[in-house]
Amino acid sequence: MNLDEQIIPELPYIWLQALTQGFTGIIATPTEEQIENIRYLSTYLVPIIGLIGHCSINSWLRTSQHNHDIGGAPHSAHLLGAAVDLHPQKNSVGECKEMIKATSNRKLFFEINTTNWLHLDFKHDHDFIA
Repeated sequence: MNLDEQIIPELPYIWLQALTQGFTGIIATPTEEQIENIRYLSTYLVPIIGLIGHCSINSWLRTSQHNHDIGGAPHSAHLLGAAVDLHPQKNSVGECKEMIKATSNRKLFFEINTTNWLHLDFKHDHDFIA
């Protein structure tokens, strides 16, 4: 896997962004299942990014150690590569959630109680409070 390669052509995100563990500089080594989960999430992220505008990635795949260090949930979807935390560049987190709520047939759902970032995952089947 080339870390500078886009995860999928339709998104501007590269593997390095999905695998970097916050500001530690540590790069996770994903399993095949985690790679597939990242790709799967990416395909459903395309229409959302098209709707809400460009976002920077705060957290995607997390190692168990990094998840523990930052106080992540013990069974976080980030551990599977099935969740991403984004910082919207154009709209507020609240505005993004309203736009996402208005879309039909969603495959990604968001954490309701975040205000500084937008958490999206495909492990939940509804918007949720963590």
